[in-house]
Amino acid sequence: MDHYIFTGSDLDSATTYLTFNWLSKKRIPVQYVTRDNIEHKVKKFFKHEPNNNKLVYFLNLDTSHISNLIDRKNVVIIDHHPDHIANKDQYKKCRVIFKKYSSCCKLLYSLLFKKFPGTLTDQQKYLILLVDDYESYTFRLNHSYDLGVVYNNMQGEKPVRYYSLYNNGFTGFSDSEKTVLKFYKNSLTKLKQNLQVFTASIPINKTKYKFVSTFVSGYINEISDYLIDRLNADVCLIINLDLKRVTYRKSKMCKLNLKTLSEKLSNGWGYEYAAGGYVTKDVLEFSKLFTPIK
Repeated sequence: MDHYIFTGSDLDSATTYLTFNWLSKKRIPVQYVTRDNIEHKVKKFFKHEPNNNKLVYFLNLDTSHISNLIDRKNVVIIDHHPDHIANKDQYKKCRVIFKKYSSCCKLLYSLLFKKFPGTLTDQQKYLILLVDDYESYTFRLNHSYDLGVVYNNMQGEKPVRYYSLYNNGFTGFSDSEKTVLKFYKNSLTKLKQNLQVFTASIPINKTKYKFVSTFVSGYINEISDYLIDRLNADVCLIINLDLKRVTYRKSKMCKLNLKTLSEKLSNGWGYEYAAGGYVTKDVLEFSKLFTPIK
């Protein structure tokens, strides 16, 4: 039976696809999808009759909102996100392999390395460890943060470019990648110095949370971490007026569910610890609670 893969376009998804190919010793056909286009692409895929005879994998994707389309006997879903795991019971026909894990690429490796014929090199194993470190946001390994920067600054279709550059695993950064890293870090330093920051103390479910917010179009995680740490905040909102998007990040000690907040304010999506959404009327009304930090 032929295989086919759907996965996301983030670093963990791209590495999960790489890992699957390394272990299977095959280049499996793939579609990289986003939350916005997955439904359209999946419908189109299964309308083509021969595809109904393929074994189709959905890797590192929360497919609970399209379960009616993919709950088929020829589908396998592998994921590690807690919110998706909570919806496991809605799948009746397909095979689901759900497990809370620090990353999907490491989960896939742990599941398949004894069952599949491929043997990974030390460089390939190290790439999985780097991506796992990046995905889990622990940054214990020297190159994990920089690898995320390099990936997010790749030109063109990132997963395709990444596959060509890292198919042999991690062997160090090229000169051009080092140039990207230097420029990125210098730009981030300048951005931090010119931020206009707002704050508010907001009660939610009988608990007061310190919010901070600012307007930027990039460096989302870095700016969020910087403001949360510097201002001892619970939650950071980053608003991108160009894309009309808002992202939510929180401190490690904060217990607020950001997915719930984003759904309520911004028709959003995401996870308990990180979420995103649109700049809606509710977001604009919510922003009136904030005052600038002088």
